[in-house]
Amino acid sequence: CALACTRLQAAARRRASLVAFAELKRRHFAAIAIQSAGRVALAIKQSHAIRKVMHLAALAKLHQCARLVQTRARFLTYRNCRRAAAAVIARRALTAITLRRRVRFVRVVVSLQAMLRARRTRSRVYRRHPELRNIAARAADAYRKMLADPSLCLPARTKVALDILLTTKNLGQLLSALSSLEMFTLISPRVAAAMVEVGTVPVMLQLLQLCNRSLPHQKAVGHVLRILANIGRTPSLRDRVWEQREVVPTIVELAQNYREHEQLLRESLVVMQQLLVTGPREWRGGGLPKKTRVVQ
Repeated sequence: CALACTRLQAAARRRASLVAFAELKRRHFAAIAIQSAGRVALAIKQSHAIRKVMHLAALAKLHQCARLVQTRARFLTYRNCRRAAAAVIARRALTAITLRRRVRFVRVVVSLQAMLRARRTRSRVYRRHPELRNIAARAADAYRKMLADPSLCLPARTKVALDILLTTKNLGQLLSALSSLEMFTLISPRVAAAMVEVGTVPVMLQLLQLCNRSLPHQKAVGHVLRILANIGRTPSLRDRVWEQREVVPTIVELAQNYREHEQLLRESLVVMQQLLVTGPREWRGGGLPKKTRVVQ
């Protein structure tokens, strides 16, 4: 009976041990399964995170590629626009250069034609009037001397002539200065303006009043009248001449004194005509002195 109880207890203990081992084995496998499932879930989570990071990286790369494509497209557009603008500018510049060259070429051709026509004309005129050849030679010689000596230029000679007219009382020097000023005022309105600015008109009018009927004085009167006529041809200088109170009585007195001298009378009448045509309106309306109306 005791042996049977012992065997039963041993069997119960063996059964309990097997049950406990089986429970432990089941728990062990359960723990292994849980750990495996945890590792799988962690691996899935990590894979999702990796995929997300890879997706973000792919999006960033895509954005970078898109920006690169856009930048290159803008660069190509800008380069094409610059090339088109450069082509337009180059075409217009080439057109302008071509037109300037054509205009220069036409000017050169016209100048050559004018020189040829002038040469032929001078040849014909020299054959008809041989004395003009000597005059042209003297003019060319004077031009060369003027280039070599600056004191022979028009401004310097004008200054010297004006100084002589305003300061000297030598009749020979006055005649030379008046002759030079007559020629200068005929070819250059600037000389006429300079004479008016320095106040030579009253001096010339006073000289006309002081001249007598001698031959040198007649030459001086002729030079002064022609100078006044040359100054009166410039519209901007007429008022500066006609505003002198002595101009009308002086010219009228000259016309009366030299009525037997055809040339001086004609030159006096030319200046009087300028007075009547271009002078103040009251002169044309009967406001001239009595002597002037008598001469008319």
